[in-house]
Amino acid sequence: MKFLSLRANRMKDGEMCAVDTTSRSSCGSSLADSRRGKNKEGVALPETNEMVVYGLESHMPVYYRQFPGNMPDSRTLNVMLEDLDHAGFERITIINDRGFESLANIEKLIMRNQPFISACKTSNKIVYDKILELGDFSVVPEGMELDVEERLYMKQCDVTWDVTAMNGGTVNSDRLRVNLYFNPIQHASHVMDIDSAIASQERNLKEIISENRMITDVDNLKHEHKYFSLTFDDNSKLKEYKRNDAKIVKDKRLGSFFASVTHALDYSPKEAKEKYALRDEQEKYYKQMKSLLGQNRQRNWSEDGKAGSLFISFVGLILSSQLSYKLKSTKLSKSFSSVNDILDEMRSIRCVEHENHHPHITPFVGKQREICEVLGFDIPAGCGVDYKSRKLKKKKVGRPAKEKKVKLES
Repeated sequence: MKFLSLRANRMKDGEMCAVDTTSRSSCGSSLADSRRGKNKEGVALPETNEMVVYGLESHMPVYYRQFPGNMPDSRTLNVMLEDLDHAGFERITIINDRGFESLANIEKLIMRNQPFISACKTSNKIVYDKILELGDFSVVPEGMELDVEERLYMKQCDVTWDVTAMNGGTVNSDRLRVNLYFNPIQHASHVMDIDSAIASQERNLKEIISENRMITDVDNLKHEHKYFSLTFDDNSKLKEYKRNDAKIVKDKRLGSFFASVTHALDYSPKEAKEKYALRDEQEKYYKQMKSLLGQNRQRNWSEDGKAGSLFISFVGLILSSQLSYKLKSTKLSKSFSSVNDILDEMRSIRCVEHENHHPHITPFVGKQREICEVLGFDIPAGCGVDYKSRKLKKKKVGRPAKEKKVKLES
């Protein structure tokens, strides 16, 4: 917590911070957080979830914590908010994805008057209600404005949300807004895909009834034929099916919308979309963690070892993130294609230590000097190219100048 407090002191007031988690397969089965979750790699190992809060202006991670592998993101947000409060993080703007969306989390953020931008499922009631208010449409919903640059139709809707506090009082939401985005080209393609899926599912169901098949996995069949209501007899054989028109209409309406929610912020729909897109930097950060630093596995078998490993990894990620930002924002991008290239260039430098002798450092040459200049490192004395000859100066040709006589006063 002391270390995180120091990180908090480096944060700007209102700085935007991306919140996300990633899963890591665990080699140590004795760890408390190693649990069977939804493994994205398809590896038959338990896993842990690593949460990181990433500063999008400082370009460095500012907070980390590990959670059990079977814990959904929506259950972790409250713990993170408490930790950030205790570490001294004040008035930051949180950007998170749909995994953190829940009624409890939205009300918690409103209670704290926390500024946030969150991607939101279109099936969420506050979003779905605003989409329904647009009415029926054939091409573009009425009331949405076209953004020529983004080639999207956008609309911002105000939402009133009153939260009842523990003491019985009421907390009103501060500028809670739903941002709707619609792409008519995707909408036409989406409607065609749904109609194609309906035709394919109905054809399969007809074959099952005609062949009088016995269904071994009823739930799976219902899942694969979601646009139909299925009825089975006592022998688990499909008896009849009926189109689920309500679901078809809902999917066709929602399919080409996507939405975000902002709170305590004065952003237009376009600005909210641009700010949310900054999360891409954090995704690249996770790629660094699993490739550059080799943290794709949890390789500890004890709780103390795990805690130490996480701390060292976090410090390493701070350094690698800063190096990655320098690579993108300075002239280093012309000479190097990746952070690995920079590290490989500097890897040949050695500090040579012999017993009973002063250590000496090998020379900095070529692009190594350029890296030090950009990163603000001072090249050690004697290791650069600023060497000046100690050869004695040549004496001037000719008669030497006479010495000036000094008259002493009596």
